[in-house]
Amino acid sequence: MLEVNEDALKYVKGYLRLDEEDTEDDLQLSLLILQSEEYIYNASRYKITYREDRKIEFLAVMLFTTHFYENRNPVTYQNVNQLPHSLQSVLNQLRNCYRSDSDGPL
Repeated sequence: MLEVNEDALKYVKGYLRLDEEDTEDDLQLSLLILQSEEYIYNASRYKITYREDRKIEFLAVMLFTTHFYENRNPVTYQNVNQLPHSLQSVLNQLRNCYRSDSDGPL
Protein backbone atom coordinates (compact mmCIF):
# COMPACT_ATOMS: atom_id res chain seq x y z
CA MET A 1 0.00 0.00 0.00
CA LEU A 2 1.16 3.52 -0.75
CA GLU A 3 1.99 5.77 2.18
CA VAL A 4 0.02 8.93 1.46
CA ASN A 5 -0.94 11.58 3.98
CA GLU A 6 -4.61 10.89 4.78
CA ASP A 7 -5.44 14.58 5.18
CA ALA A 8 -3.92 15.30 1.78
CA LEU A 9 -6.09 12.62 0.17
CA LYS A 10 -9.17 13.99 1.95
CA TYR A 11 -8.43 17.57 0.88
CA VAL A 12 -7.73 16.55 -2.72
CA LYS A 13 -10.98 14.59 -2.94
CA GLY A 14 -12.87 17.58 -1.55
CA TYR A 15 -11.14 19.97 -3.95
CA LEU A 16 -12.03 17.70 -6.88
CA ARG A 17 -15.59 17.40 -5.52
CA LEU A 18 -15.30 13.62 -5.22
CA ASP A 19 -17.31 11.77 -2.59
CA GLU A 20 -15.06 11.05 0.38
CA GLU A 21 -16.71 7.64 0.85
CA ASP A 22 -16.07 6.62 -2.77
CA THR A 23 -12.70 4.85 -2.85
CA GLU A 24 -12.69 3.99 -6.57
CA ASP A 25 -10.09 6.65 -7.46
CA ASP A 26 -8.07 6.47 -4.23
CA LEU A 27 -5.16 4.51 -5.70
CA GLN A 28 -4.87 6.84 -8.69
CA LEU A 29 -5.18 9.91 -6.47
CA SER A 30 -2.57 8.51 -4.08
CA LEU A 31 -0.14 8.03 -6.95
CA LEU A 32 -0.84 11.56 -8.17
CA ILE A 33 -0.30 12.97 -4.67
CA LEU A 34 3.08 11.24 -4.48
CA GLN A 35 3.90 12.49 -7.98
CA SER A 36 2.93 16.01 -6.90
CA GLU A 37 5.15 15.85 -3.82
CA GLU A 38 8.07 14.67 -5.97
CA TYR A 39 7.42 17.31 -8.64
CA ILE A 40 7.30 20.06 -6.02
CA TYR A 41 10.60 18.86 -4.56
CA ASN A 42 12.30 18.61 -7.96
CA ALA A 43 11.07 22.06 -9.00
CA SER A 44 11.72 23.90 -5.74
CA ARG A 45 13.93 21.72 -3.51
CA TYR A 46 11.17 22.02 -0.91
CA LYS A 47 10.12 18.75 0.75
CA ILE A 48 6.44 18.51 1.63
CA THR A 49 6.10 17.53 5.30
CA TYR A 50 2.43 18.49 5.92
CA ARG A 51 3.22 20.72 8.84
CA GLU A 52 0.12 22.20 10.42
CA ASP A 53 1.60 25.70 10.38
CA ARG A 54 2.23 25.55 6.61
CA LYS A 55 -1.13 25.34 4.89
CA ILE A 56 0.62 26.27 1.65
CA GLU A 57 1.93 22.70 1.53
CA PHE A 58 -1.61 21.34 1.37
CA LEU A 59 -2.54 23.98 -1.20
CA ALA A 60 0.46 23.07 -3.37
CA VAL A 61 -0.34 19.35 -3.27
CA MET A 62 -4.04 19.98 -3.97
CA LEU A 63 -3.29 22.24 -6.94
CA PHE A 64 -0.68 19.95 -8.49
CA THR A 65 -2.68 16.77 -7.91
CA THR A 66 -5.76 18.39 -9.45
CA HIS A 67 -3.67 19.55 -12.41
CA PHE A 68 -2.29 16.04 -12.96
CA TYR A 69 -5.73 14.44 -12.44
CA GLU A 70 -7.52 16.72 -14.88
CA ASN A 71 -4.76 16.45 -17.49
CA ARG A 72 -4.16 12.71 -17.28
CA ASN A 73 -5.07 11.91 -20.87
CA PRO A 74 -2.10 11.05 -23.10
CA VAL A 75 -3.32 13.42 -25.82
CA THR A 76 -4.23 17.04 -25.24
CA TYR A 77 -4.63 20.20 -27.25
CA GLN A 78 -3.47 22.40 -24.40
CA ASN A 79 0.04 23.76 -24.05
CA VAL A 80 1.43 21.20 -21.61
CA ASN A 81 4.86 22.82 -21.38
CA GLN A 82 3.58 25.70 -19.25
CA LEU A 83 2.32 25.43 -15.70
CA PRO A 84 -0.77 27.44 -14.81
CA HIS A 85 0.03 30.67 -12.96
CA SER A 86 -1.38 29.37 -9.64
CA LEU A 87 1.00 26.38 -9.68
CA GLN A 88 4.01 28.49 -10.60
CA SER A 89 3.14 30.99 -7.88
CA VAL A 90 2.95 28.31 -5.18
CA LEU A 91 6.27 26.83 -6.33
CA ASN A 92 7.89 30.26 -6.13
CA GLN A 93 6.61 30.77 -2.60
CA LEU A 94 7.90 27.40 -1.45
CA ARG A 95 11.23 27.94 -3.19
CA ASN A 96 11.79 31.50 -1.99
CA CYS A 97 9.95 31.88 1.31
CA TYR A 98 10.46 28.61 3.19
CA ARG A 99 13.01 25.96 3.90
CA SER A 100 11.88 22.39 4.46
CA ASP A 101 14.07 21.94 7.51
CA SER A 102 13.37 25.34 9.06
CA ASP A 103 10.76 26.44 11.56
CA GLY A 104 9.65 29.42 9.56
CA PRO A 105 10.14 31.73 6.62
CA LEU A 106 13.62 32.58 5.42
